[in-house]
Amino acid sequence: MFRFQLHARIILPAVLAALSLEPSWGVADTDKGGREAAVTLATVMGEFGGLHRALRKTVKDPNAVAGSLDLVRGMQGLAAKSLMLAPSMTSTLRVEEKASFLLGYKRQMVKLIGGLLDLEDALLQNDTGRAHECYRRLSKVKSDGHNKFQLRDN
Repeated sequence: MFRFQLHARIILPAVLAALSLEPSWGVADTDKGGREAAVTLATVMGEFGGLHRALRKTVKDPNAVAGSLDLVRGMQGLAAKSLMLAPSMTSTLRVEEKASFLLGYKRQMVKLIGGLLDLEDALLQNDTGRAHECYRRLSKVKSDGHNKFQLRDN
């Protein structure tokens, strides 16, 4: 229980702070060579997707709970970072549509973060059955978000 409270105290303020920011096209970060590089939502969510795929292989394994927790915590950090970024689809919208669209995006990301916290809780309780169910719900939230906020290639 202590770990969950600790992460809730750390992640919740970060999420709330990110929600108050205006999303941008990218944020400055540094690459492996120490050079400044633009970070886009596509880049961050690409990393998120890699962790999500790795988690699919470990979430049901009671012997891999520690590794699953590491993956979930990495996903939490990426999801929180994503709150500060705007989907590329934003550029296709009229000015009067953007605020509502971005609010919907933020709500979807908070839903994703909530699912990650549920998953973390299940893993901390060593309940791999519930963890797998949380993973399945999380996958649905992720898919719904892509359908609503991601540009489609024609």
